[in-house]
Amino acid sequence: MKTLNIGLVGYGFMGRTHSNAFLQAPRFFDLPRTPVLKAVAARNEARVKAFAEQLDCAGRITFTGLLAPPEVPARLAEADVLVLPNPRSAISNAFTSPLKLFEYMGSGRPIVASDLPSLREVLRDGENALLVEPGNPQALVAAIDRIKKDAALGGRLAGQALQDVQAFTWARRAEALEKLFATVAGARA
Repeated sequence: MKTLNIGLVGYGFMGRTHSNAFLQAPRFFDLPRTPVLKAVAARNEARVKAFAEQLDCAGRITFTGLLAPPEVPARLAEADVLVLPNPRSAISNAFTSPLKLFEYMGSGRPIVASDLPSLREVLRDGENALLVEPGNPQALVAAIDRIKKDAALGGRLAGQALQDVQAFTWARRAEALEKLFATVAGARA
């Protein structure tokens, strides 16, 4: 039986959205594939593993432990699809711009993420990712299944994300800040 590698970078938690979505996955996959979550869990790895044991899904999760930043791209490349299932919250709605999003975009893998205003500043549904209702595991799994069944879609999304992430490099960010500082300094002169 083939596996479907679902990548998730997380630090010290496997939140309700993450775990519920993964637990629901077998109900929604009708092709002969077994979902396997590749989780990069940094802080509190023991707590995350214990939580997975409670949910009876630890055998389907590969925990990497804390990785050095140069090791992350190779782990992301192991995934067939990368997920960013952030829950709806005051912080996630307005301020979330996780570094893992940009790592995902640079990986060449398709992305399924929560449809939140903060993530829509970078991601566009159907163009560089599939966006799903936050906190809806069925929608998350349906989007993963859609990519699994349509390799051309996954390739197109991944390719566009890889192209789009070039606008978010550290060099581009520095250029934008320099322009802002020059504008502010010019306004004070």
